[in-house]
Amino acid sequence: EALAGWTKWIQAGLESGIPALVKFARQKQKRIKGLAAHALYPINTGKFEGFNNKIKVLKRIGYGYRNMDYFFTLIRFLSLPKNYSSPKFP
Repeated sequence: EALAGWTKWIQAGLESGIPALVKFARQKQKRIKGLAAHALYPINTGKFEGFNNKIKVLKRIGYGYRNMDYFFTLIRFLSLPKNYSSPKFP
């Protein structure tokens, strides 16, 4: 169903004659298998990108430290589930 919908949309975009829309439709035509697969498997990389950003921030904060073990311990600490990563004080 998704493949049929994308194919119909791409065909309409190519036939529109609008240069920007034709270019966009051609780009989507190259990726049509991935677009249709996303309808079945809606996976994204948002959590991974967020975690990578946290690691980059740690690298900036810890610039100049010589102990790499401490850096990797911080990364492991960040990967803990939220209910374990922050101590609860009364």
